[in-house]
Amino acid sequence: MVRDLVDPERCVCGKNKDAALDAKQKGNLCFSSADFSGALAFYSQALIVAPFDARDKDKNLVSVLYVNRAVALYKLGFKIECLRDCNRALQISPGYAKAWYWRGKINASSENYEDAMADLHVANLMETSSGGKRQIEGEMKLLQVQFTRTSGSLTQHDENIFKISGREILEFHQPTVHRGGKSWSH
Repeated sequence: MVRDLVDPERCVCGKNKDAALDAKQKGNLCFSSADFSGALAFYSQALIVAPFDARDKDKNLVSVLYVNRAVALYKLGFKIECLRDCNRALQISPGYAKAWYWRGKINASSENYEDAMADLHVANLMETSSGGKRQIEGEMKLLQVQFTRTSGSLTQHDENIFKISGREILEFHQPTVHRGGKSWSH
């Protein structure tokens, strides 16, 4: 235990951006070769050593790591844990389009279509690249088809949610952290 506290590679207090970026890169390599368990382990390791205020390009590193880990969890079938990590990323960086996108994907896979559509709408508002916007819009169209098949159609209340701005959503939206589901260890 004492060794864990003083060892800079394992210590929760010993934050190191370079070590976090190295673990993130290793996680990305695992992810790209479909080793999602390995990616999960490296992203978790990176989260332990990442300084809270570190940047990765133009984004908060901790938010990026939470979303990367969420996607690995999604690929492994850990829906609740994926949702939890997306919520954590949004608490840190509420304007992070990728976090909204993946939370929308997990809500859709859980057949929570209204929340999924709202999340994807916010992701689309926050996304700055035209390619990213096209991808999100494609997901929204597919989701609308799924939603229509299961529920008939969006109600007037649901349609009104898309008439408000992203800023209004960010001001009023507080991500919910769900408890329970499959457990996993670091």
